[in-house]
Formats: sequence, C-alpha cells, structure tokens
Amino acid sequence: MHKCVTLMAMLAVITGCSAPTPTAPPATSTSKGFSTPINKNLVQHFVFFAFDNVSLPADVEEILAPHAKMLIANPDRRVLIEGLADETGDYHYNYVLGLKRANAVAKALLAQGVDGSQVIVSSLGVERPLNAKSDKRNRRVVLAY
Repeated sequence: MHKCVTLMAMLAVITGCSAPTPTAPPATSTSKGFSTPINKNLVQHFVFFAFDNVSLPADVEEILAPHAKMLIANPDRRVLIEGLADETGDYHYNYVLGLKRANAVAKALLAQGVDGSQVIVSSLGVERPLNAKSDKRNRRVVLAY
C-alpha cells in the first residue's frame, strides 16, 4: 500500500510539472512596413520624424485623421502620445526632443477637433528603440490607446 501511495504521489508531481503549452506570438502593429510587438489590447500608430527635427511630416494630417475621428466620436477614450528619439546626442537632449515631437503631434490632433482632456503626452527619449542605433525608425511618436 505504501508503494502505491508513493507511486501515485510521484505521478501527480510529474504530471503537475509538465511543460506549459506554447502560446501564440505577440500581436504586432505595422506602420509603413515596420512592425513591433504590442499589447493585443492597444492600437498603435507611428509618426516618423526627420533627424534632429520636431517638424511634423507632410502626411501627418492623413496619419492622424482616423485617430482624431475616433477620439471625437468617443469622448471617453484617451490617447497616449509618446515621443522618442535615436541615440544621437545626450540623454537629456533626446528626452526633450521626444517631448517636443509628442507635443507637436498632440497639437495637430487638437487642431483636428480632439478635446485636450483626451490627450496624454509623454517622452521616452531613447528608451524604446525599434531598431539599431541611430536608425530613422527610432525618431518617432507612438500613439497608443
């Protein structure tokens, strides 16, 4: 009887420690051919900037129009606008550059009729690069919901 209980306990331990089942890879967001893993509950979009520049790209109204329309139709929704920079320059400079880029995108959304209470602006500086050092895709603003 003792051997039977020991065998059952060992069997329970073995089956309880089995490897977890594999999960699906994280969802990705694609913008202009670039993709990055995201939380499946977030919608993201990128606005890319020129080197050492805070001027909005020429296509920014086209990029932001669907976001503005959705935010205006859903006044209880908020958008997080995160500004980023590549690693060129020092940490503080890149933080401020990211903040200026995020503020420029926020101002463009407000100009399209979005209420200021729906916009949260932040800077990550160089903290979340998409690609290799000094890559142009690191000079961006991320809109996340």
